[in-house]
Amino acid sequence: MGPTLQEILRAGYEEFERTHPLPGYVRRAARAIINCRTEAMGGRIERCPQGHYERTFFYSCRHRSCPKCSYMKIEQWISEKKALILAFTHYHTIFTMPDHLNEVWLLNVKIMNDTFIKCAKDSLFELLGDRKYMGATPGAIAQIQSWSQELLPHPHTHFIITGGGLTDDGRWVRPKRQCLLPRKVLMRKFRGKMRYSLIKLAQKGKLTLPPGMSTRRFINLLNKLGRAAWNVKILPPYDYADGVATYLGRYIKGGPIKDSRFISFGADSVTFRSRPTKQQPNRKKLTLQMGDFIRRLLLHVPVPRAQYVRSFGLYANTCREKLLKARELIGQIPLVKPKALSWQDILKRFTGSDPELCPLCSKPLIQIPILPHAHAPPRYPATIQYIKMKETLACAS
Repeated sequence: MGPTLQEILRAGYEEFERTHPLPGYVRRAARAIINCRTEAMGGRIERCPQGHYERTFFYSCRHRSCPKCSYMKIEQWISEKKALILAFTHYHTIFTMPDHLNEVWLLNVKIMNDTFIKCAKDSLFELLGDRKYMGATPGAIAQIQSWSQELLPHPHTHFIITGGGLTDDGRWVRPKRQCLLPRKVLMRKFRGKMRYSLIKLAQKGKLTLPPGMSTRRFINLLNKLGRAAWNVKILPPYDYADGVATYLGRYIKGGPIKDSRFISFGADSVTFRSRPTKQQPNRKKLTLQMGDFIRRLLLHVPVPRAQYVRSFGLYANTCREKLLKARELIGQIPLVKPKALSWQDILKRFTGSDPELCPLCSKPLIQIPILPHAHAPPRYPATIQYIKMKETLACAS
């Protein structure tokens, strides 16, 4: 079994934090990952009343950047979306922001993300609302990602959109084209909306521009980008609904890199699996200096209260009646809200046994709190919590 992100941050984050100024929410994220499921987060003892079995259970940090405790949230989200989405063809569309705007994006993450996803959504829905292409309202789920395989800034948004839509007079229709939309037409529409929106934001002084870049220079850059091709892809459709939710679910939580990608790490470097690129077609792994790896990782910590997954059209919360009508037209059963998954349900799925029962006598385990659930960062230094935990354990035994 390879190393984990938690082990890597424990080895290198302290030194990185001393030498790099970091926002408070980034520090909290790093501390949450380091302390997740350790004594620093608090915990409890679960004990068989007959004395057959005992275990210590430490709490999760529940931070959306933590790959260690994101599995349950991902499974809950996938379960909800599988019940919601239409059993119909879905297309996968990707919009990518030009690299020239990465520096501006880093300084204005929330407003840039909001503008990005709105322009992409408006481009899709305006064209699909045109009778020339479909003339109906589709359903769409969008997700913003900010990283590349190398963990460099690479803002892009994934849209999973229905291969059909509901007309104003209540009919279900398919797109006129097999490819959903002409890619170049969609690209030009998106590029125009994005440039217009960013120019207006800059003129109103709502964007923080990089040092040395005036508003005039930024507008000149956008005018130059208006003559270049932007990366917009329309991928082959999914013919099954479950694959749609499963694809997006893998990325909604857990940060930009999963523990399964790590190969090794040392005092000065981290090696992880990475896909080949056009420049490096034979690449299978990438090695970064410890400080560079942590810097790249922390660039992608979500901004507080920012919404990275959104639903539009038939999938919007305000369009439930239209969604039910669409389900009726395609012959799908009415919408039934699934039972909320718990960690007990997920463990039962893997182990086949109830985690709240003694494995020997099947009696319910008794829970003995040893520390209250701490937030990230913990309310006390980890060393103090560890001493208190040891004292409590000694008294309990």
